[in-house]
Amino acid sequence: MDAMPILIVENYAILREILRLILELEGYIVYEARDGCEALHYLRASAQPLIVLLDWHLPGLPGRAALYALAADAPQARRHAYILYTAASCPLDLLAQVPPGFRVTTLSKFSGVDELLYAVKQAINQIAGDR
Repeated sequence: MDAMPILIVENYAILREILRLILELEGYIVYEARDGCEALHYLRASAQPLIVLLDWHLPGLPGRAALYALAADAPQARRHAYILYTAASCPLDLLAQVPPGFRVTTLSKFSGVDELLYAVKQAINQIAGDR
């Protein structure tokens, strides 16, 4: 399977860099966005599906608001797979705040590399199953 591109949406530069390095070492093509506005630009412009590693708490346009903005263009938005990457104590609680129909999983920022890579592979499998 071709390497699926990943969009990291994280406002902390050092965390974006660490995540990018981990994912690039695994052979993924990685793009970065500092906030929800930049993420919307990438997602709307992308010609192919993306795996979106989305921080829930972002300055400006938070992850939840970005998903609701994307929901207005449902076919475009739903071709991507989203991993909510959060420091929230109960990441699963965030799923109730996601617009219906989005492919979303949650991942704690306190998870290890293996959990991150597993979540990415699951998201790739979701997208591949739609093709």
